[in-house]
Amino acid sequence: MGLSFLSLAVLVSVIARDRTRASGAAIVLWFLFVLVFDLVLLGVLVATAGHYGGESLPWLLLLNPTDVFRILNVFSTEDVRSAYGLVNMIPPLLTNVGVLTGVMLAWIAIPSPLPTGDSDHEQDSHAPSLPLLRRRIPQRHPA
Repeated sequence: MGLSFLSLAVLVSVIARDRTRASGAAIVLWFLFVLVFDLVLLGVLVATAGHYGGESLPWLLLLNPTDVFRILNVFSTEDVRSAYGLVNMIPPLLTNVGVLTGVMLAWIAIPSPLPTGDSDHEQDSHAPSLPLLRRRIPQRHPA
């Protein structure tokens, strides 16, 4: 799960114009995935009394790396799987550890190659250029 968020954070940092925006966007993205996504799905289920979204809910969970990690941990051992009673709720394909591992690997790999080479962003005006960093400061000699 950490690698998937790291991959998303690298993507955000390449897209953002400066470090502050990149840091803020990465934190907001984490917050959306960890808290808001599940609250929205739960809100839809509660508001519609389970009439809408009940069948598609397990598939929508694949759109969140946190949920994929959670489901992967639940379905990794038979004891935990039966204790949670999720076998009846989740389609058999999504209980396959290989499928869930593939989805998690996709969350790691897909955002990584998206920001390729050519960036049209302007240089940060506050960042010193390389020649400025190499300039030597004259030494004062005591008289």
